[in-house]
Amino acid sequence: MEDKTLLTIALIISSLGIVFLFFIVQFSSLESISLDNIETVDEDTTIKIVGTVERISAKENATFLDISQKTTITAVIFENVSVQKGNLVEITGKLSEYKGEKEIIVDVLTIAKP
Repeated sequence: MEDKTLLTIALIISSLGIVFLFFIVQFSSLESISLDNIETVDEDTTIKIVGTVERISAKENATFLDISQKTTITAVIFENVSVQKGNLVEITGKLSEYKGEKEIIVDVLTIAKP
């Protein structure tokens, strides 16, 4: 095949791949859940919540955030984070249980409103 034909085919396939990835990202986004419904969610499920930071506790290897809506859940993040009490945050992570209490192991933390 000619170089021009190969280039055209490569550009078409690349463009289709980018469009395909765009649609995958759009349709795979998580919906935020309410903490009122957290008991119905299975452990190790990836969830997204939006809530207010009520308490921050920094330890050597982790930071613990108490996130509240009508109820409160602890979010554990294993990296440095600059968040303050009262910040509205969006958290995506895996639901876990520690000592009989539900908590979220944070993958992504976004400050929605300082």
